[in-house]
Amino acid sequence: MIRQEFLQMFSLCLLNFLIILLFKKKDKFFFSQQSFIMEQYFLFFISILVFLGALLRFIISKFFAFSLYSWGTLLVNVLACIIMGICLALSLMHTLDTKLLTPIYGFLGALSTFSTFSHDTLMLYKNHGVFLAGINIFANIFLGLLGFALGFFSLVYFL
Repeated sequence: MIRQEFLQMFSLCLLNFLIILLFKKKDKFFFSQQSFIMEQYFLFFISILVFLGALLRFIISKFFAFSLYSWGTLLVNVLACIIMGICLALSLMHTLDTKLLTPIYGFLGALSTFSTFSHDTLMLYKNHGVFLAGINIFANIFLGLLGFALGFFSLVYFL
């Protein structure tokens, strides 16, 4: 079962890489001054980070799959928000090159999971009522925003 899910994540990342390759515009990409080979390495780098983000999400979700509440989904969503706040703060302070934000956001997009959050919320509603579903919605949105603010403002005000 785990091997099948791993292969599905890998094939989705490979498909992501191929779609980017097929639909990108010539001379309108991140490394327009660089060679075509450099662009391919950059696309491969994005795909690898997307794969690693999905793999980390899978591992964390399986590790915290022991209770009624989906702690793994909440944890990966809040963690992605904290990292995104840190990256945005570094970018605004000009210590992180904006070209690196695309692969980082690819990693964070694969790490966080809105579809699993939606599924978990609907299952909580179906099996345990509106109260637990509402707590799940509140916890993911509030803690996600709090995590983003924590990551962002910890760098902006303390560095």
